[in-house]
Amino acid sequence: MTIPRTPSLALLLIAAALGSTARAEDPGVIANNVTTRSTVVGSITQSAASVGGSGATRQTIAIGGVSGEIDANNIDATANVVGAVQQTATGGSRQILGIGAVQGNVEARNVRVNGSTLGAITQSAVGAVNQRIGIGSVQGLVDARDVSATGTAVAVITQIGSGSSRDDSQLIQIGSVSDVAGRDLTATGTVGGIVTQIATSSIGGLNTQQLLIGSIHDSDARDVTTNGTVGGFVTQIAGSGLSGRNLQVINVGSVNNSSVRNASTLVLVTGNLTQIGAAGGSQNTQKMILGGIDGR
Repeated sequence: MTIPRTPSLALLLIAAALGSTARAEDPGVIANNVTTRSTVVGSITQSAASVGGSGATRQTIAIGGVSGEIDANNIDATANVVGAVQQTATGGSRQILGIGAVQGNVEARNVRVNGSTLGAITQSAVGAVNQRIGIGSVQGLVDARDVSATGTAVAVITQIGSGSSRDDSQLIQIGSVSDVAGRDLTATGTVGGIVTQIATSSIGGLNTQQLLIGSIHDSDARDVTTNGTVGGFVTQIAGSGLSGRNLQVINVGSVNNSSVRNASTLVLVTGNLTQIGAAGGSQNTQKMILGGIDGR
Protein backbone atom coordinates (compact mmCIF):
# COMPACT_ATOMS: atom_id res chain seq x y z
CA MET A 1 0.00 0.00 0.00
CA THR A 2 1.27 3.44 -0.92
CA ILE A 3 0.88 6.12 1.68
CA PRO A 4 0.04 9.56 0.20
CA ARG A 5 2.75 12.06 0.89
CA THR A 6 1.93 15.43 2.41
CA PRO A 7 3.53 18.28 0.44
CA SER A 8 6.32 20.01 2.27
CA LEU A 9 6.08 23.61 3.37
CA ALA A 10 8.71 24.55 0.76
CA LEU A 11 6.65 23.07 -2.06
CA LEU A 12 3.55 24.88 -0.86
CA LEU A 13 5.42 28.18 -0.80
CA ILE A 14 6.78 27.60 -4.32
CA ALA A 15 3.30 26.79 -5.60
CA ALA A 16 1.89 29.91 -4.00
CA ALA A 17 4.63 32.01 -5.56
CA LEU A 18 3.99 30.54 -8.99
CA GLY A 19 0.29 31.23 -8.62
CA SER A 20 0.94 34.83 -7.68
CA THR A 21 3.21 35.28 -10.69
CA ALA A 22 0.61 33.87 -13.02
CA ARG A 23 -2.02 36.23 -11.71
CA ALA A 24 0.32 39.19 -12.02
CA GLU A 25 0.87 38.40 -15.71
CA ASP A 26 -2.84 38.16 -16.51
CA PRO A 27 -3.75 40.48 -19.40
CA GLY A 28 -6.65 41.98 -17.49
CA VAL A 29 -10.41 41.64 -17.33
CA ILE A 30 -12.63 40.87 -20.33
CA ALA A 31 -16.35 41.10 -19.60
CA ASN A 32 -19.67 42.11 -21.05
CA ASN A 33 -20.82 44.25 -18.13
CA VAL A 34 -18.84 45.46 -15.12
CA THR A 35 -20.87 46.85 -12.21
CA THR A 36 -19.55 47.85 -8.80
CA ARG A 37 -21.45 49.21 -5.79
CA SER A 38 -19.63 50.15 -2.58
CA THR A 39 -20.57 51.98 0.59
CA VAL A 40 -18.17 52.66 3.44
CA VAL A 41 -19.26 54.09 6.77
CA GLY A 42 -16.31 54.45 9.13
CA SER A 43 -12.61 55.15 8.81
CA ILE A 44 -9.81 53.79 6.60
CA THR A 45 -6.14 54.34 7.46
CA GLN A 46 -2.86 53.44 5.76
CA SER A 47 0.42 54.34 7.46
CA ALA A 48 3.93 53.42 6.35
CA ALA A 49 7.55 54.39 6.95
CA SER A 50 10.37 53.57 4.57
CA VAL A 51 13.84 54.64 3.55
CA GLY A 52 14.49 54.72 -0.16
CA GLY A 53 14.07 56.57 -3.41
CA SER A 54 11.05 57.65 -5.35
CA GLY A 55 8.06 55.39 -4.90
CA ALA A 56 9.57 53.27 -2.13
CA THR A 57 6.11 53.19 -0.53
CA ARG A 58 2.93 52.61 -2.50
CA GLN A 59 -0.44 53.08 -0.88
CA THR A 60 -3.63 52.40 -2.81
CA ILE A 61 -7.24 52.56 -1.68
CA ALA A 62 -9.88 51.75 -4.31
CA ILE A 63 -13.54 51.87 -3.30
CA GLY A 64 -16.13 50.74 -5.82
CA GLY A 65 -13.79 51.50 -8.70
CA VAL A 66 -12.36 49.88 -11.80
CA SER A 67 -8.64 49.93 -12.58
CA GLY A 68 -6.06 48.23 -14.76
CA GLU A 69 -6.59 46.56 -18.13
CA ILE A 70 -10.33 46.34 -18.79
CA ASP A 71 -12.22 45.36 -21.95
CA ALA A 72 -15.98 45.53 -21.42
CA ASN A 73 -19.23 46.58 -23.01
CA ASN A 74 -20.62 48.60 -20.10
CA ILE A 75 -18.84 49.82 -16.96
CA ASP A 76 -20.89 51.20 -14.07
CA ALA A 77 -19.07 52.11 -10.84
CA THR A 78 -20.67 53.71 -7.78
CA ALA A 79 -19.14 54.38 -4.36
CA ASN A 80 -20.14 56.36 -1.28
CA VAL A 81 -17.89 57.07 1.69
CA VAL A 82 -19.01 58.53 4.99
CA GLY A 83 -16.11 58.95 7.38
CA ALA A 84 -12.37 59.57 7.33
CA VAL A 85 -9.78 58.23 4.89
CA GLN A 86 -6.11 58.76 5.69
CA GLN A 87 -2.84 57.82 3.96
CA THR A 88 0.47 58.79 5.61
CA ALA A 89 4.01 57.88 4.61
CA THR A 90 7.60 58.81 5.22
CA GLY A 91 10.11 58.18 2.49
CA GLY A 92 9.45 58.27 -1.24
CA SER A 93 5.77 57.49 -1.74
CA ARG A 94 2.95 57.06 -4.21
CA GLN A 95 -0.49 57.50 -2.68
CA ILE A 96 -3.64 56.74 -4.68
CA LEU A 97 -7.26 56.98 -3.53
CA GLY A 98 -10.19 56.21 -5.80
CA ILE A 99 -13.86 56.47 -4.85
CA GLY A 100 -16.17 55.33 -7.63
CA ALA A 101 -13.40 55.97 -10.14
CA VAL A 102 -12.11 54.37 -13.33
CA GLN A 103 -8.38 54.41 -13.96
CA GLY A 104 -6.23 52.46 -16.40
CA ASN A 105 -6.30 51.18 -19.94
CA VAL A 106 -9.99 50.72 -20.64
CA GLU A 107 -11.97 49.85 -23.75
CA ALA A 108 -15.74 50.01 -23.37
CA ARG A 109 -18.93 51.15 -25.02
CA ASN A 110 -20.35 53.03 -22.05
CA VAL A 111 -18.61 54.18 -18.87
CA ARG A 112 -20.57 55.61 -15.97
CA VAL A 113 -19.02 56.51 -12.60
CA ASN A 114 -20.49 58.13 -9.52
CA GLY A 115 -18.49 58.80 -6.36
CA SER A 116 -19.28 60.76 -3.22
CA THR A 117 -17.61 61.43 0.09
CA LEU A 118 -18.78 63.02 3.32
CA GLY A 119 -16.09 63.48 5.96
CA ALA A 120 -12.33 63.95 5.67
CA ILE A 121 -9.60 62.76 3.30
CA THR A 122 -5.91 63.21 4.06
CA GLN A 123 -2.79 62.28 2.13
CA SER A 124 0.48 63.17 3.82
CA ALA A 125 3.99 62.23 2.68
CA VAL A 126 7.59 63.19 3.31
CA GLY A 127 10.02 62.35 0.52
CA ALA A 128 9.43 62.03 -3.21
CA VAL A 129 5.69 62.65 -3.48
CA ASN A 130 3.05 61.45 -5.95
CA GLN A 131 -0.46 61.89 -4.57
CA ARG A 132 -3.70 61.26 -6.46
CA ILE A 133 -7.35 61.40 -5.41
CA GLY A 134 -10.18 60.52 -7.77
CA ILE A 135 -13.84 60.84 -6.77
CA GLY A 136 -16.31 59.88 -9.47
CA SER A 137 -13.61 60.42 -12.08
CA VAL A 138 -12.31 58.74 -15.22
CA GLN A 139 -8.60 58.82 -16.03
CA GLY A 140 -6.24 56.81 -18.18
CA LEU A 141 -6.10 55.55 -21.72
CA VAL A 142 -9.86 55.16 -21.97
CA ASP A 143 -11.58 54.46 -25.29
CA ALA A 144 -15.36 54.54 -24.95
CA ARG A 145 -18.40 55.81 -26.83
CA ASP A 146 -20.20 57.53 -23.94
CA VAL A 147 -18.56 58.56 -20.67
CA SER A 148 -20.38 60.09 -17.70
CA ALA A 149 -18.50 61.07 -14.52
CA THR A 150 -20.20 62.47 -11.41
CA GLY A 151 -18.30 63.32 -8.24
CA THR A 152 -19.45 64.97 -5.01
CA ALA A 153 -17.28 65.92 -2.06
CA VAL A 154 -18.71 67.49 1.08
CA ALA A 155 -15.53 67.14 3.02
CA VAL A 156 -12.20 68.43 4.21
CA ILE A 157 -9.65 67.17 1.67
CA THR A 158 -5.95 67.71 2.31
CA GLN A 159 -2.80 66.76 0.42
CA ILE A 160 0.51 67.57 2.12
CA GLY A 161 3.83 66.72 0.54
CA SER A 162 7.38 67.61 1.47
CA GLY A 163 9.31 66.40 -1.53
CA SER A 164 12.94 65.53 -1.95
CA SER A 165 12.89 64.67 -5.67
CA ARG A 166 12.90 66.89 -8.73
CA ASP A 167 9.29 66.11 -9.62
CA ASP A 168 6.54 66.01 -7.02
CA SER A 169 2.87 65.98 -7.95
CA GLN A 170 -0.56 66.32 -6.33
CA LEU A 171 -3.76 65.65 -8.24
CA ILE A 172 -7.40 65.79 -7.12
CA GLN A 173 -10.16 64.93 -9.60
CA ILE A 174 -13.81 65.25 -8.64
CA GLY A 175 -16.32 64.38 -11.36
CA SER A 176 -13.69 64.90 -14.05
CA VAL A 177 -12.60 63.10 -17.21
CA SER A 178 -8.98 62.89 -18.42
CA ASP A 179 -7.17 61.12 -21.27
CA VAL A 180 -10.35 59.77 -22.88
CA ALA A 181 -11.29 59.19 -26.51
CA GLY A 182 -15.07 59.02 -26.97
CA ARG A 183 -18.18 60.40 -28.60
CA ASP A 184 -20.09 62.02 -25.73
CA LEU A 185 -18.34 63.04 -22.51
CA THR A 186 -20.14 64.45 -19.47
CA ALA A 187 -18.36 65.65 -16.32
CA THR A 188 -20.19 66.85 -13.20
CA GLY A 189 -18.28 67.81 -10.07
CA THR A 190 -19.45 69.37 -6.81
CA VAL A 191 -17.32 70.47 -3.87
CA GLY A 192 -18.61 71.79 -0.59
CA GLY A 193 -16.03 72.17 2.14
CA ILE A 194 -12.29 72.79 2.31
CA VAL A 195 -9.75 71.50 -0.21
CA THR A 196 -6.05 72.16 0.42
CA GLN A 197 -2.90 71.16 -1.43
CA ILE A 198 0.47 71.97 0.16
CA ALA A 199 3.78 71.01 -1.46
CA THR A 200 7.43 71.87 -0.90
CA SER A 201 10.34 70.51 -2.90
CA SER A 202 14.11 70.59 -2.87
CA ILE A 203 16.54 72.62 -4.95
CA GLY A 204 15.68 72.52 -8.64
CA GLY A 205 12.43 70.72 -7.99
CA LEU A 206 9.06 70.97 -9.73
CA ASN A 207 5.82 71.04 -7.76
CA THR A 208 2.72 70.22 -9.80
CA GLN A 209 -0.66 70.77 -8.15
CA GLN A 210 -3.89 70.11 -10.02
CA LEU A 211 -7.47 70.36 -8.83
CA LEU A 212 -9.98 69.33 -11.49
CA ILE A 213 -13.70 69.67 -10.68
CA GLY A 214 -16.35 68.76 -13.26
CA SER A 215 -13.81 69.26 -16.04
CA ILE A 216 -12.53 67.49 -19.14
CA HIS A 217 -8.83 67.27 -19.94
CA ASP A 218 -6.53 65.87 -22.63
CA SER A 219 -9.42 64.15 -24.38
CA ASP A 220 -10.90 63.72 -27.86
CA ALA A 221 -14.68 63.73 -28.31
CA ARG A 222 -17.54 64.99 -30.42
CA ASP A 223 -19.77 66.46 -27.72
CA VAL A 224 -18.71 67.42 -24.19
CA THR A 225 -20.72 68.80 -21.29
CA THR A 226 -19.25 70.06 -18.03
CA ASN A 227 -20.83 71.22 -14.79
CA GLY A 228 -18.67 72.39 -11.91
CA THR A 229 -19.78 73.74 -8.53
CA VAL A 230 -17.60 74.94 -5.68
CA GLY A 231 -19.00 76.15 -2.38
CA GLY A 232 -16.19 76.49 0.11
CA PHE A 233 -12.48 77.17 0.31
CA VAL A 234 -9.91 75.85 -2.15
CA THR A 235 -6.21 76.58 -1.55
CA GLN A 236 -2.99 75.59 -3.30
CA ILE A 237 0.35 76.40 -1.65
CA ALA A 238 3.66 75.46 -3.26
CA GLY A 239 7.26 76.28 -2.41
CA SER A 240 10.40 75.14 -4.22
CA GLY A 241 14.07 75.71 -3.63
CA LEU A 242 16.67 77.46 -5.76
CA SER A 243 15.93 77.12 -9.49
CA GLY A 244 12.65 75.42 -8.66
CA ARG A 245 9.29 75.66 -10.41
CA ASN A 246 5.68 75.56 -9.28
CA LEU A 247 2.75 74.68 -11.53
CA GLN A 248 -0.67 75.23 -9.95
CA VAL A 249 -3.91 74.49 -11.81
CA ILE A 250 -7.54 74.84 -10.70
CA ASN A 251 -10.11 73.90 -13.34
CA VAL A 252 -13.82 74.02 -12.61
CA GLY A 253 -16.39 73.02 -15.24
CA SER A 254 -13.87 73.63 -18.01
CA VAL A 255 -12.52 71.93 -21.13
CA ASN A 256 -8.74 71.87 -21.36
CA ASN A 257 -6.22 70.64 -23.92
CA SER A 258 -8.92 68.67 -25.72
CA SER A 259 -10.15 68.22 -29.26
CA VAL A 260 -13.96 68.54 -29.38
CA ARG A 261 -16.67 69.52 -31.84
CA ASN A 262 -19.33 70.86 -29.46
CA ALA A 263 -18.79 72.00 -25.88
CA SER A 264 -21.19 73.21 -23.18
CA THR A 265 -19.91 74.41 -19.80
CA LEU A 266 -21.62 75.53 -16.59
CA VAL A 267 -19.95 76.80 -13.41
CA LEU A 268 -21.05 78.08 -10.02
CA VAL A 269 -18.47 79.24 -7.49
CA THR A 270 -19.57 80.57 -4.10
CA GLY A 271 -16.39 80.54 -2.09
CA ASN A 272 -12.69 81.33 -2.22
CA LEU A 273 -10.10 79.97 -4.66
CA THR A 274 -6.48 80.75 -3.72
CA GLN A 275 -3.11 79.93 -5.27
CA ILE A 276 0.15 80.78 -3.49
CA GLY A 277 3.53 79.93 -5.00
CA ALA A 278 7.10 80.69 -4.01
CA ALA A 279 10.06 79.61 -6.13
CA GLY A 280 13.67 80.52 -5.44
CA GLY A 281 15.14 82.21 -8.50
CA SER A 282 12.88 80.52 -11.02
CA GLN A 283 9.20 80.57 -11.96
CA ASN A 284 5.63 80.15 -10.77
CA THR A 285 2.84 79.21 -13.18
CA GLN A 286 -0.72 79.59 -11.88
CA LYS A 287 -3.87 78.86 -13.88
CA MET A 288 -7.56 78.95 -13.01
CA ILE A 289 -10.03 78.01 -15.74
CA LEU A 290 -13.63 78.40 -14.58
CA GLY A 291 -16.17 77.27 -17.16
CA GLY A 292 -13.76 78.13 -19.94
CA ILE A 293 -12.34 76.45 -23.02
CA ASP A 294 -8.58 76.16 -23.04
CA GLY A 295 -7.88 74.34 -26.31
CA ARG A 296 -4.82 72.92 -27.92
